[in-house]
Amino acid sequence: MTAHERIGFSGQHEAGVRAALLVVSLVPVWIFWSLTPLLLVRDGGRGWKYHLLAGFAGVVIDGIVLTAVIRVGFPILLRGWTGFGPMGVAMTLMTWCGIIATAWVVIACTSAIIWERSAPAEAL
Repeated sequence: MTAHERIGFSGQHEAGVRAALLVVSLVPVWIFWSLTPLLLVRDGGRGWKYHLLAGFAGVVIDGIVLTAVIRVGFPILLRGWTGFGPMGVAMTLMTWCGIIATAWVVIACTSAIIWERSAPAEAL
């Protein structure tokens, strides 16, 4: 996940290079989420092409949607809690951890469902 942030959002680049870096930064996300069926699904080590398909859910939700929400939503959320001082900042962080945790559960379940539906029982 750190590789995604470092590749896609570090430094100042022109638009073409920035777009290319954003696409390249999705590769570590895809690898990370492609490996989740190995851990979450019984006999999940079957069929690598199906793992890559299951990783697509993580790329879409974590790599694209959640990244956009982070850039837009987190500052708005923080601004709403700053009136409460340090406790407001802590509440913002706790709320954000809940959002991230929910997104990760949705990704894990979605990728497991995609893998189970696409991988044949005898895939090796």
